[in-house]
Amino acid sequence: MSSRRFELLLKFFHISSPPDQPSPDKLQKIRPLLDTVVKNFKAAYVPPQNLSIDESMISFKGRLSWVQYMPNKPHKWGMKAWVLADSSNGYTYNWELYTGKQGRQEGVGLAHHVVMSLAKPLEGKGYHIYCDHFYTSPDLFADLQKAGFEACGTVRKNRKGLSATFKSIKLSNGEVYTERILDDSMLCLKWQDKRDVLLLSTLHDDSIVEVQRRSRLVTGGVEGIKKPKVVHEYNQHMGGVDQSDQLLGYSHRQVYFHLSILNASVLDNTGV
Repeated sequence: MSSRRFELLLKFFHISSPPDQPSPDKLQKIRPLLDTVVKNFKAAYVPPQNLSIDESMISFKGRLSWVQYMPNKPHKWGMKAWVLADSSNGYTYNWELYTGKQGRQEGVGLAHHVVMSLAKPLEGKGYHIYCDHFYTSPDLFADLQKAGFEACGTVRKNRKGLSATFKSIKLSNGEVYTERILDDSMLCLKWQDKRDVLLLSTLHDDSIVEVQRRSRLVTGGVEGIKKPKVVHEYNQHMGGVDQSDQLLGYSHRQVYFHLSILNASVLDNTGV
């Protein structure tokens, strides 16, 4: 097939019929495809207990109102997707493309809405969710507990619901400060490593574990260090979405086909 013929086919390729009325859904032209794909993600796999939530980027620099710039991602420009992935192997269980502030519950922040929406299919099944400081807050973790989840994540020191002591206390290298909030159901932990590390957790205590790490300064190249268990398990289980992105990067053909469909279907007649 010639490139010209492929471009013509792509130009007139449609996932769904044009709507009779304008829709606020910016992905209306490919919504049936996205819904089917995500439905099959959920039907094909039962994830183990530990899951992670993070952002994923689809590389793109075209004209689109919801293109994002994220300097810490491998693809700095593109479309942002919210992903719920298996922490052990990177399998994507739930996925949602970010198209701007729409469809959100009143009085709830974006991060709170994203986590509750992605996790909803697994309510009441005893899963553990790990997330970073963009999402973590006492209010979110309390709502997750009500829905049958336990959660752990790094937290920003200016989050509402944290005590003034927890935010301001100064620690020496290796020191740990902990306190309990919300009727002792949630652990707040601050650990001084090279910098302050702040975490919230509804599934950990303040126990310390010894782990091995590589070091050129000791005989044998490996040394044991002590750190809070919550920090160690957060590091173990937070990388599911990054692993998912890595696996996608190995299959360029699938990624380019995915982008071609998005470009052809979304960029045409979206009203943007």
